[in-house]
Amino acid sequence: MASSYLLARAGGVRFAIELTGVAEVLPSPDVARVPGTPPFVLGVTALRGRLTVVLSGALLLGTGGTPAPAPASGGRDHRRGLRLHPPGLPELDALLLADGVDDLAALGEPEPLPAASRGPLWCGCVRAGGEPVAVLDVTALLDLRHARSGGALPVDA
Repeated sequence: MASSYLLARAGGVRFAIELTGVAEVLPSPDVARVPGTPPFVLGVTALRGRLTVVLSGALLLGTGGTPAPAPASGGRDHRRGLRLHPPGLPELDALLLADGVDDLAALGEPEPLPAASRGPLWCGCVRAGGEPVAVLDVTALLDLRHARSGGALPVDA
């Protein structure tokens, strides 16, 4: 049975998120930095009157590359905020800043990741255009205990 996925990019990594874990896709938000937070926490933004944590997809998921920069004044920002919201867990949500969103696709059920690519934020991989794409575990991402390293958690699907 096929599931629906959002295909996106962050920090040089193409990844998939099952649509049930994505509440919405927004333009890159204005972010207020919060002192003392780890580097992967970019800060907070106001989203419908509620403060929402903004996480760097490049730092959490990337391969050590730098996040896509914000455009110069007047330029178009192709980055997107993915509001993640796992079903049944209303107290957990955050905005994951991605370098871009590529597609929505109905793909097969996730297969296990190769042993060398396993990590706490990935729950398998799917085939998109014949290429393996790692599937992000939204609940694991929002449980920041898995991200305590404060650095990149790379994956090569």
